[in-house]
Amino acid sequence: MLGLAGCSDGSDSDKGKPTSPPAKDYLNAPATGLVAVIRRTTNGVPYVKADNLESAAFGVGYAQAQDNVCVLADAFVKARSERALYFGPGSGNIHVIYDFSYKAQRVLSGASAEYAAMSAEGKALIKGFVAGYNKYLRETPKANLPVECRNAPWVFEITVNDLVAHLRILAGYASGDLFATGALLLGVPPGVDPNPAPAAAAGLGWQIAYGTTWHVGLSPSTNSSSPYFSDQMRRYSDKNMRAIPFSEEEIAAALVSGGETTIRP
Repeated sequence: MLGLAGCSDGSDSDKGKPTSPPAKDYLNAPATGLVAVIRRTTNGVPYVKADNLESAAFGVGYAQAQDNVCVLADAFVKARSERALYFGPGSGNIHVIYDFSYKAQRVLSGASAEYAAMSAEGKALIKGFVAGYNKYLRETPKANLPVECRNAPWVFEITVNDLVAHLRILAGYASGDLFATGALLLGVPPGVDPNPAPAAAAGLGWQIAYGTTWHVGLSPSTNSSSPYFSDQMRRYSDKNMRAIPFSEEEIAAALVSGGETTIRP
């Protein structure tokens, strides 16, 4: 009997021991989905609460779309090299030049590889922001958007690659973006006119630099420049210059009564 007892694996004695709970994932949303709480102060500043990083970014994307959907939508069009498609060639063909330059720099086509190489934290932020931005667009009729982009065809849901491409442009403002103003477009053989010109058949797009055809619009545009006029940009700048409380006590004291919103996809 003693010998048998000595060979016991002790499994019965482990039954009463408490088991450790599974480690909580503070990066990604659980299987139940994204959840974020957006609180706004009397100055309109949004504060986002969430249990994980992806849900926090979800709330940020939604709140930013609430405040600046037209500015963001325009930025994503730029990142996709589609400004000439929606706004026409622009003054001095500036939209065509930017589209060509960003394509040459592989701003959008290189976004997928960059996203794949991101840390888990980076991917959680990107996924969450995209989900929040897209949620706002899905639940907001285009006719209810701000006048600057009301019913505009260039306001659409985005992908993670669209957001990464936009961030690639922001990251290049002090370096690569300097080449998006025409330097690449001017790199043509001697005697070749680098300026964009209408394609032979009207309405078929624009032709850039010795035979590269860009189908950027099936009909002429009456809007020769971006819809972002200086007065509109001032309005957004003024709107964003708001007092920002930092402590939880300051936030609570400044919150709009009943201004807390919980959002889910």
